Amino acid sequence: MVFGVLAGSMLGLPASGVAQIIPADSQDSLGVWTGILWSSCCVFALAGPPIAGALREQFSIEAVGYWAGANLLVAGLLSTAAMLASSVADDTKQSHFGSSDGSSLHELGHVMGREDVEIARAGL
Repeated sequence: MVFGVLAGSMLGLPASGVAQIIPADSQDSLGVWTGILWSSCCVFALAGPPIAGALREQFSIEAVGYWAGANLLVAGLLSTAAMLASSVADDTKQSHFGSSDGSSLHELGHVMGREDVEIARAGL
C-alpha cells in the first residue's frame, strides 16, 4: 500500500510543479508542458540501465551505486541553486517595486509615464 501511494504521487505531483514554473499565459497548455517534462525524463530513464550495466561490467556493482549517488548529488545541487536564484530574483523584484512608501514609484516615473505613476500613487 505504501508503494502504491508513493508511486502514484511520483506520477501526479510533477504536474503541479510544472504549473508553478510555466508562464501564466501558458496555463492552458499544462498538459503539453507536462508531456515535455516526461519526454525529457524518458531519455535519461532509457540511458540509465545501459550505463549501469557498463559500469558493473567494467568495475563493480559499487561503481553503479557511486554513479547513482553522484547523479543525486548533482541534481540536489542544481535544485538548490535554482531555488536560491529564484529567491534572489524575488527579493530583487520585491525590493525594487515593493516599497510601500511610494519611493519606488518615483523611480518608475523614469520608465513609465508620469500619469501612470500618479494613478499608482493614488492607489496607495
